Amino acid sequence: GAGRARQSVAATCSGVASEGSVRIVRNGVGMSERAAVDVPGIKGMWGLRRSFGDVDDSFLVQSFVGETRVLGVQGPGDAGTDRGDDAMEDDGDEEEEEVGALAEVTIDGFDPARSTLCACNASVGRHDLLVQAVEDGVRLVDSSTLACVARWSPFDDDDDEDDAQSNSLR
Repeated sequence: GAGRARQSVAATCSGVASEGSVRIVRNGVGMSERAAVDVPGIKGMWGLRRSFGDVDDSFLVQSFVGETRVLGVQGPGDAGTDRGDDAMEDDGDEEEEEVGALAEVTIDGFDPARSTLCACNASVGRHDLLVQAVEDGVRLVDSSTLACVARWSPFDDDDDEDDAQSNSLR
């Protein structure tokens, strides 16, 4: 019926520092600000999908000077999953988390102690990857396990272990 029709919307992150906002665009006409969050020191943000073929983003990577934080979209049944040490736990006493809410999560393969210059999804052969580029290298992370499967830095000496890791993705 008419009440069940889906409406197309897009969320945009616009502006910088205290002038930044998150806006919802519906059907390409008009914008309305739904939330504004003042996050001082943020240098960049990227949306990542859990799987390359997914339609919706699951993670919001936030880059700061000297660190990276990741927010994950919480869906039904996400409490207590392996989305990271900071994932919300369901103890039954608290109200259920709203579907689509963001909570800080850990992507084990990412380097949280470095500023992220770029983050994206990639598909290499049969491998579904999350990519984190930092000032001194690149990390490839398996999107299902969130573990680092390969890393490269122009400052590393060539050694057999890294070469074998990289070759496993070909």
